[in-house]
Amino acid sequence: MVEPSRLQVANLSAAMDYETSVDDMKIALPWYEPDNPDLPHVALGSLVSNLAHERTANRVRYAGRVANVLRFIEEAPASTDVRVDNLIQVSFIENLHLLRDGCANVISRLGPRTTKLHADYENEWGKVCPEVS
Repeated sequence: MVEPSRLQVANLSAAMDYETSVDDMKIALPWYEPDNPDLPHVALGSLVSNLAHERTANRVRYAGRVANVLRFIEEAPASTDVRVDNLIQVSFIENLHLLRDGCANVISRLGPRTTKLHADYENEWGKVCPEVS
């Protein structure tokens, strides 16, 4: 049985829009408090920085948080707002290199929607993680 996401539990639409993306992130990831909640690109980019820090500080907690983030990120591309796709590509996928040798693992765990955004990003801009083929 698939566990419902926090967005589904909170009765929020999986069809997120750009304006509500940070609010949706706060609901889905209650442990994360973005530094700049008024700037979705900065908020999502700093989420990757937060994960990079967590990876060295607490590997057990990091594993659970990555799973939660990937579930949230996978739901976001269900949006019809093209700015959400851009947000995921530019502020999440592009910053995965901050995870260093953990980058490839996270990319290998992307869901189908996010995998497509990742492939589109790399076709346009090049590799996110050099170790990922």
